[in-house]
Amino acid sequence: MDVLVAFFLLTLSVVVLINGITIFVQKKTYRMARIMLLSSMSGAMWIFGYAWMGLTYNEELALISALIAGMGIVCFVSCVVHFICFMANYSRLFTWTTSLVVLLSGGAIIVYSYYTDSFVFEATKVGYSFTHQNPIVPYLLCGYIVIALMAYYLVNNMPITLSN
Repeated sequence: MDVLVAFFLLTLSVVVLINGITIFVQKKTYRMARIMLLSSMSGAMWIFGYAWMGLTYNEELALISALIAGMGIVCFVSCVVHFICFMANYSRLFTWTTSLVVLLSGGAIIVYSYYTDSFVFEATKVGYSFTHQNPIVPYLLCGYIVIALMAYYLVNNMPITLSN
């Protein structure tokens, strides 16, 4: 990754975070503002981890930054599912249960990929890039995306309840 691209991504992560904080400060009492803050924090964590991985010269720091980026992705997808459930006006129990299932399944994939040493880091001119050594991890990540899409499909096809 080029240094300019990495610094652009770091700046972008700060902008995304500031955007979420600004929305939250303006509308503290709205549930939507809390969801936006969490999704902005997750997106910023994802972008920051990816940019940090591209700037680091140490393989252990590259692994930590890849895990931060992975957890940012997992949290972001969970926030998106939570947002979809909220916009569909489902009960809080259903919304939180669905979001928690998506969060835990994605977290399990990230933890599994960490403990099986499936990340292989390649040194670039500036920092590190990674690939998956374990062939099952990309399939697990694809399955995670399918689970999120199935949650979206289920939310859009279930009868709407009016309780919050």
